[in-house]
Amino acid sequence: MVDDQDTPSFFEEPQERQGTDARALPVGYRINEFEIQGVLGSGSFAIVYRAHDHSLNQTRAIKEFLPQGLAARFDNNAITILSKKDESAYSAGLAGFIEEARLLAGINHPSVVRVYRCIEANRTAYMVMDLCQGETLEQRIERQPEFDEQWIRDFLFSLLGGVEALHAARILHRDIKPSNIFLADGSRPILIDFGSARQLSNDEVQRPMTAMVTYNYSAPEQWDSTGQFPQGPYSDIYSIGATCYEMVVMRKPSASNTRLLRDLLVPASELGKKKYTPKFLKTIDKALNIAVKDRYQNAREWLDDLGSSSGTVGATEGKKSWPAIILSLGAAVAVAGVAYVFLHHGAAPSAGVNNAAAKAEGFSPGGLIRDCPSC
Repeated sequence: MVDDQDTPSFFEEPQERQGTDARALPVGYRINEFEIQGVLGSGSFAIVYRAHDHSLNQTRAIKEFLPQGLAARFDNNAITILSKKDESAYSAGLAGFIEEARLLAGINHPSVVRVYRCIEANRTAYMVMDLCQGETLEQRIERQPEFDEQWIRDFLFSLLGGVEALHAARILHRDIKPSNIFLADGSRPILIDFGSARQLSNDEVQRPMTAMVTYNYSAPEQWDSTGQFPQGPYSDIYSIGATCYEMVVMRKPSASNTRLLRDLLVPASELGKKKYTPKFLKTIDKALNIAVKDRYQNAREWLDDLGSSSGTVGATEGKKSWPAIILSLGAAVAVAGVAYVFLHHGAAPSAGVNNAAAKAEGFSPGGLIRDCPSC
């Protein structure tokens, strides 16, 4: 198992998190029309640069495939594979990196990071994408432990729309979590880091997928690499549910593999009932069901439920109680009285209204676990 918490994302990190990497290309180096301006981040499998696009006069992010332990850069800018026995693993990783770029290049949605091209050079490949500046949802959670329901609803509508576009192209992200969701303009989610993404085959029989999980956010079927428990859109739905659960209850949910043994997860509908509407909380609980059949099967189902889950905090579902009915009748009588006075006397009595607005509260982080060193 390899804990890959340092895999870089596609955004500009704060200055204190930036640094130099001895493997990195020098500032001023040109990859076609792109000039390297510096390193944004680096990790076990790649380096992310800030670059200037001279053809369009734009700033971009460029991700270079450079796996530690398998390859290095020495006197020139070309990549050197460290050992002959590592050549097949490196080639497989490079092919996967290029496939990731091709998958993303076909998606054009405001909630999915935009990939423009993939350049093969220096015995490696470079993925050119949008440079997003700001913070991830994980960083927002760390500094802001309260989110109202409308903010989370807007966030979900955008994110689920992006995920729906991915799934329509038969792409599974497989690693949705707060650190892989960038917040553009302070609130609009952009899904980043598709290093774990896979494209489903066109037939209904899915190929076994490598077990690649993030402890608190991955669905139970993602722990399996035998193919007995297929992964699908419902797997990404679980991860989004885990992300929303963290925002609502201010802690991460239990890992799904431990829930299979003994499910001690307290539902969001119980922990958040004083801050959020019951129907909204139930959508999160449904997304987090262990059994696939009990989950939303796709993003559209959740979006449809969100559209119908309106109400106020603490609202009672189902039939109205007798006190509520009496109050409603009283209000109707009062309105009729006002109308009578207005029609017969030309004026209506003044009335003062005091509306109390209830604020919703909620929101805090897992490492990527792989089942083989070369994944």
